Amino acid sequence: MSKLAGIELTTENVETFFIPVRQIKSLYINGLESTLDLNSDGDLEKITRCQAIVLGLDYRQVNRQETFAMSYRDKCLHLGDRLQQHADLSVITLCYENGQERDIRVPWNFRSDYRNYNMMVHIDKEFNKETVIVAENQEFLKNQQFWMEA
Repeated sequence: MSKLAGIELTTENVETFFIPVRQIKSLYINGLESTLDLNSDGDLEKITRCQAIVLGLDYRQVNRQETFAMSYRDKCLHLGDRLQQHADLSVITLCYENGQERDIRVPWNFRSDYRNYNMMVHIDKEFNKETVIVAENQEFLKNQQFWMEA
């Protein structure tokens, strides 16, 4: 397997954001499962899902990236703050140096079409770390303090 070049985050409204590996402090993906799904064109496609993902990011670097999202005060949000305020991550793509990619669908809670209630984000400005957790198991989210310190 080739070295990781970075990750691409895809949100509910299909905005995508590339984060280079130097801005990733930690990455944990649990419970990977692949299935074959029949798409609308009649083709079988391999879909990979995970049960949980924990992503530690360099908050200052990530928050330099502009987005189209607006804050509740009608200000343009940068990526770090956008992830926390909108909590709508749907796919993470692992991007390798050799050009290969692997899409992983994260658990989505369907209580809302716009917000993923399986997602939690914590920003620690003192230690310059943003932790993004997406998990289908609510107990996993309840143990968030463990992930904040990891």
